[in-house]
Amino acid sequence: MSETPEARDEGPTPFRWPEPVRTPETLTPGYVLCYECDGLGWCPLCGGRGSGSGTWGRCRECHARRVCPICQGGGQLATSELSSYQRGHYPDLTDGRN
Repeated sequence: MSETPEARDEGPTPFRWPEPVRTPETLTPGYVLCYECDGLGWCPLCGGRGSGSGTWGRCRECHARRVCPICQGGGQLATSELSSYQRGHYPDLTDGRN
């Protein structure tokens, strides 16, 4: 009979931020990177974990939904649908047709 090797507890795995869902090169024409998450798609506060690092419960930014509250996980926003407030985050946009 063979013995199973003893499992070693290496401790908690350090958090690694996920890769962005959008980059400037992968934007859909007529869209801009989300000003909140910069294309990440995941919540910029918790990184898609839905909670803090043990110091607080549900994420106060996404409320445990895990995705960016502005782009809803898309990483990009349609320029034609930006509000005047949102357009303020993109000074290079002119009349909304970019």
